[in-house]
Amino acid sequence: MNFDLNTEQKMLKDSARNFFSREADKEFIREMENDEKGYSQKMWKKMARLGWMGLLVPEKYNGEEMGFLDMTVLLEEMGYACLPGPFFSTAVLSVITLLESANEKQKKRLLPKIADGSQIITLGWIEESGTYSGKGISAKAELKDDNYIISGTKLFVPDANTADKIIVAARTDNSPEDPDEGISLFVVDLKGDLKGDLKGDTNNKSINIEALKTIRSDKLCEVTFKNTIVPKDNMLGEPGKGWETLNKVLLKAAVAKCAEMSGGAKRVLEMVVEYAKMRHQFGRPIGSFQAIQTGAAC
Repeated sequence: MNFDLNTEQKMLKDSARNFFSREADKEFIREMENDEKGYSQKMWKKMARLGWMGLLVPEKYNGEEMGFLDMTVLLEEMGYACLPGPFFSTAVLSVITLLESANEKQKKRLLPKIADGSQIITLGWIEESGTYSGKGISAKAELKDDNYIISGTKLFVPDANTADKIIVAARTDNSPEDPDEGISLFVVDLKGDLKGDLKGDTNNKSINIEALKTIRSDKLCEVTFKNTIVPKDNMLGEPGKGWETLNKVLLKAAVAKCAEMSGGAKRVLEMVVEYAKMRHQFGRPIGSFQAIQTGAAC
């Protein structure tokens, strides 16, 4: 089996490396750690013009219609650059979820806006239990007339502070024999500006978003829904089958995140090797000491 990149993938990798070396130096990364939004809108627009937001989006929705392997090539370079921002939550998590479960009308409404960079969407499924299974989802969605009423709290939601919409997993059936059943997915509007410490209400006053303090300084949020009204047409896929979709999405997302992390690990290794060559102790580079070489070999 040939594991080499094809010509298009090599071009994507090279263009991404060149782009991030110009646009995302160390000073920029540090600046974004302290930035309220956590990303540069100017850079986001440039990335959209390169077609990266719509890498997985089919051409009929104004996307590039490239493969998942192509996305991992790009993500590895993003990891190498330690790029902050809502790309993963929008172009990976949300796009894959929409492709797996949205109907044609929903895809036509949402995917072109993701592809052109005008829409940021995130995914919220983790709750207080912290489990990656349907059993951990307790947020409720009750049907009333032509709307669902959603109540519950989602934790560690990436980039909710800047997202226009969030895809939410909530229970529409509270008494299934299988805890993975009875879960549905909904697209919920999150329009509004958050101020100060990213803590406060969106324009939808039934939703509260609060940033969580993390070691990485990434924008993970707690999102609380209090009787949030969501149109019935905003449900993705069949009622009660949301976990089937999430299970597929999270498996792909795990591979995608590993690609991103491998890029970061490669960058760290290069930095450590360079330091070991440059740093002198007892009259010679520390890379010449056996203890350093043994660690590098591992």
